[in-house]
Amino acid sequence: MSSFLFAIGFPVLAVCYGFILNFISYKLEELRATFQLISIVVMSIGFYFISWAIIPSVQDYPPLMYYGFMILIAIACSLFMINLHNLLPSSDHLKLVVRYLTTVIEFEGKEHAKDKDAYERNVSKPIKDYVDEQTK
Repeated sequence: MSSFLFAIGFPVLAVCYGFILNFISYKLEELRATFQLISIVVMSIGFYFISWAIIPSVQDYPPLMYYGFMILIAIACSLFMINLHNLLPSSDHLKLVVRYLTTVIEFEGKEHAKDKDAYERNVSKPIKDYVDEQTK
């Protein structure tokens, strides 16, 4: 009995994890397709190993089934990476965000500081020095 529970424990965890990811995918708008793809892959792996543990008459699956699962998982991972690549912002966009935040901290933050000289010494000057150092 303990060997059966050992054999089925991780696949049940994988299926539950897949169901949780599928539930989370409905809460996320931008990442819905990506999370659904991951949940399908995780659940299919879990169901595969559950069926392998429950059906004792089948000694092993034919090699063709292993190749089929490997191809399906490779396609799913490729689609996941394509979706992830499309969701991540480009480096140019990130540079613009960093420049904007640096400008806000450096110039607009001084207006809200109680001690403007201390803000200049402790915040603005280190930021200017770091930006100058990075642009060399």
